[in-house]
Amino acid sequence: HFTWDLIQKIKDKGGLISFITLHVASTEMLSNRKIQTKCVEEVTINEEYYEVPQATADIINTAKQNGGRIFAVGTTVTRCLESAYSREHNCLKASSGWTALYIHPGYQLKVVDCLLTNLHQPKTTHMVLTGQFAGVDLLMKAYASEDIQSCQFDMFGDCMLIIQDEG
Repeated sequence: HFTWDLIQKIKDKGGLISFITLHVASTEMLSNRKIQTKCVEEVTINEEYYEVPQATADIINTAKQNGGRIFAVGTTVTRCLESAYSREHNCLKASSGWTALYIHPGYQLKVVDCLLTNLHQPKTTHMVLTGQFAGVDLLMKAYASEDIQSCQFDMFGDCMLIIQDEG
């Protein structure tokens, strides 16, 4: 979603950009990741490997302490950052490991405030995570609109930015 030119413009406006390492599970890229149960809380997802470097943890923690908002680019980035959060220290910790964190409505986000993500197919774990940010009713209303019918879904498709209220 970002060109180097756009990244530079974000930096010129005072935005800070940091990086993590992700090894995305192959099933996350396939269309067979549909939820097969009516109870979204019962879903399990594949583990994915992540690394959050110290520099990234420092940037995010400083931004949070100063009242800044954290924008995650993608659902997998969101899962990574939320997995690296330390309740004991009440901050993001530099870490690496495997996560099977499943974010669904009711999950209390600790790190990520805003989400830039692709448009996702219905009944997928990505769609459920997106519903946590936007609210299920608003997300369903947006997906039912005629405007979305011409959009491209999933990887390399169109995206949406969800900005949560600051309150």
